[in-house]
Amino acid sequence: MNGKDRTKEELLEEIARMGRRIEDLERSETEQRYRRIVDTAEEGIWVLDMEYLTLFVNSRMAGMLGYEPEEMVGKKHEFFLFEEDSQDIKEKVLTRSRGVSGRYERRLRRKDGSTLWALVSATPILGKDGLFQGSFAMFTDITERKETEKALVESEEKFRSIFENAVEGIFQSTPGGRLMAVNPAMARMYRYASPEDMISEVTHIGHQIYADFDDRRRFKRLLETHGTVEGFEAQFLRKDGTMLWGSLNVRAVKNTQGKVAYYEGTMEDITARKRAEEALRESESKYRTLFNTATDAIYLHEITDEGVPGRFVEVNDVMCSRLGYSRDEMLSMTPTRINAKEMAAEIPLIMKDLLKKGSARFEMTHVKRSGTKFPVEISSRLLAVKDQSMILSIARDISERKRAEEELRRSEEKYRNIFENAVEGIYQVTPDGRYLSVNPALARIHGFSSPEEMVASVTDIAHQLYVDPSRRARLKCLVEQDGFVKSFEIMMRRKDGSLHWVANTAHAVRDAGGTIVYYEGTVEDITSRKFAEEELRQLKTTLEATLLAMSSTVDARDPGTAGHQKRVSNLAKTIAREMGFSDDMTENIRTAGIIHDIGKVAVPGEILNKPVPLTDAEYGLVKSHSKAGFDIVKDAELPYPIAEMVLQHHERLNGSGYPQGLRGNEILLEARILAVADVVEAIASGRPYRPRKGIEGALQEIRKNQGILYDADVVDVCLRLFKEKGFHLG
Repeated sequence: MNGKDRTKEELLEEIARMGRRIEDLERSETEQRYRRIVDTAEEGIWVLDMEYLTLFVNSRMAGMLGYEPEEMVGKKHEFFLFEEDSQDIKEKVLTRSRGVSGRYERRLRRKDGSTLWALVSATPILGKDGLFQGSFAMFTDITERKETEKALVESEEKFRSIFENAVEGIFQSTPGGRLMAVNPAMARMYRYASPEDMISEVTHIGHQIYADFDDRRRFKRLLETHGTVEGFEAQFLRKDGTMLWGSLNVRAVKNTQGKVAYYEGTMEDITARKRAEEALRESESKYRTLFNTATDAIYLHEITDEGVPGRFVEVNDVMCSRLGYSRDEMLSMTPTRINAKEMAAEIPLIMKDLLKKGSARFEMTHVKRSGTKFPVEISSRLLAVKDQSMILSIARDISERKRAEEELRRSEEKYRNIFENAVEGIYQVTPDGRYLSVNPALARIHGFSSPEEMVASVTDIAHQLYVDPSRRARLKCLVEQDGFVKSFEIMMRRKDGSLHWVANTAHAVRDAGGTIVYYEGTVEDITSRKFAEEELRQLKTTLEATLLAMSSTVDARDPGTAGHQKRVSNLAKTIAREMGFSDDMTENIRTAGIIHDIGKVAVPGEILNKPVPLTDAEYGLVKSHSKAGFDIVKDAELPYPIAEMVLQHHERLNGSGYPQGLRGNEILLEARILAVADVVEAIASGRPYRPRKGIEGALQEIRKNQGILYDADVVDVCLRLFKEKGFHLG
């Protein structure tokens, strides 16, 4: 019994093992089947972990980028991307991490450095806990489509240029009679200010454009019958009500259902030609009047059996007077006689085109009887005169236009000479720091032998020429912010490594979308000026030290007023700045304040330090310090009017001051400022012969004598500084 049980148990165990084996085999086959699907898929498959490290790519994905799958595994996704796309990539990663799928276009860098464009379908991989684990993406190669789109854009730009710059009118219109598009030539033809104005104002072509609505009906019947109409001539109305003749070449454009979607075509203004034809149909008298009063030369000539220009049949007076021949002489000649010999090779080609199309417009050089040559623009058309084909031509003298073109060429050459011979450097440089063009002056400034050498050598201006590359970033920031930068000072390196200073004036040139294409500007070498400024700074430092030493000399002789001059200088400077004085004049007032009592060196020390009131004689000696100070500094070549301020700082508006007893505006405004500052500091501070009265006592004094002894405006500013702006004498 036990033996049988064991056999049964073993059998059950074997069955279980076989079941598990079958499951493993099935799982393996499924896995292999899916792997075959993945490896043979037309789309690239890319699996990334939460850090966007590559976990898996199929053969198609790797092949798109020129790698083997194992080369890509373990690399960061950004390794295959372009740096300028980094911000967009961050946004996409953030979107996936939130569990949101996405579909977008992305460009990737192939192993050989070329660009792959792909349509990406990205799906987040979420764990059982719902947290982001990575991303699964399918990539479809759309590089060819993108290149096609680029080619289409370029093609569109080319044809738009043709559309915008064509001499003939070009248009699109609905079968119902509304304009969809017109080019500038069409708008000009009808005397509208712009294509947009014409499109918006013309709501029914038949009633607003056609002089005769029946012509519109006839035109539409021809289009419906043949699908195209060539050389349809009719009269049309301009915006101002005047008439013009036009020749239409139009085709009907149908949709996929075979219905007419719109008409498109060209229109040539043939008013001049029609007028010429009408003139030929009218009476000889009227024809002759119109013919001979034209401002352009008009002539009719035969066509020989060989298809070359025959003799003149008719010429107008302008033609005769312009060329210097009589009418009878002209009628015995052919156009070949008046054409310059160097143009002979072009005549057969022009005639061939004219006979084929029925009309032609071209330039030619005519020769006067005197031998003088001049350029003309000729509009020619085939005409049937008494069953004989002839050519009617209108020749316009374009000498003025040609002269204008020559002037333009010379102007360009002149500005080219300016560019080449300018003393300042002139340049164009890309945002990433490559020169597009430089003039010889800029090459010399930077120590290069030629502009060509500089353009070829400098590939990163910030790091090759700027001593501090951050200054390049700052310059770009200012241009982006203000549109331009003026006299931006930079220390730069020459080719040989030596340093120099330049002032850069630049602005940005942008494309139609507002993107900066390049910067252009001028550079001036200011190294000498910078050295001069540094020398001036050092001289000012020396002067300041000398003035302070002089001020200290006075303080040493008159200890009771130590610091007085510095405090007066500071207050006077602050009043001047508050009154809107220039920086230079404010500095002069400050300087005068520092040395305004320098004349006290001529006053005996025992008088300056006397602890009791002075006698009249002693006070007279003290009063002499203004004149003594003036005599000391007048020949020191200090800026005007420092010496005069020292002389006048004790003058008073009512003439009671000294040493000259000046009144009102006879006293320099700068000296009036110094006087108020001197009085305020002197009264606020103590003296050997009296105690200090404090700032309130000082302000009371100038307020009481405002406009009497002291300048009213200066007093107002001084009071405001102490009362409202918290100024302290220090």
